[in-house]
Amino acid sequence: MDGGSHAGSEAHVVSRLRWQEEQQEEQQEEPEEEQEEQQEEQEEQQEEQEQQEEQEEEQQEQEEEQEEEQEEQEEQEEQEEEEQEEQEEQEQQEEQEEQEEEQEEQQEQQEEQEEEEEQEEQEEEQEEQEEQEEQQEEQQVFPGSGPWSRATGDR
Repeated sequence: MDGGSHAGSEAHVVSRLRWQEEQQEEQQEEPEEEQEEQQEEQEEQQEEQEQQEEQEEEQQEQEEEQEEEQEEQEEQEEQEEEEQEEQEEQEQQEEQEEQEEEQEEQQEQQEEQEEEEEQEEQEEEQEEQEEQEEQQEEQQVFPGSGPWSRATGDR
């Protein structure tokens, strides 16, 4: 009987030990699982963070590209303005040159006109002088006679 009960109590002790071991294992497994979960979460968070960083970098790159484009556009606009100004200056210069040429032509014409007028005046003066000389000669040839008496042959 005694041995029987001893065996029984021994089995009880063994089963209790086994239960304790299981409990311990469970307790050990739980934190391990928790740790794994935490680690997974951490990894996920890290991935998310990396993705976010990548997105931010992309955004920054895009912004930089946009800025560059804007700068290029501004440079182009400046260049266009400069070209326009140059063109305007050129046009002004051409106009000025044309005006100067016109002025020169006008001046030349005026000078020519003045020369012509002078020549005409000189010619008229010469004609008058010649007429006077002729009259003087006539008066010398026919003293006291005018052109009429000579024309009619009287006196």
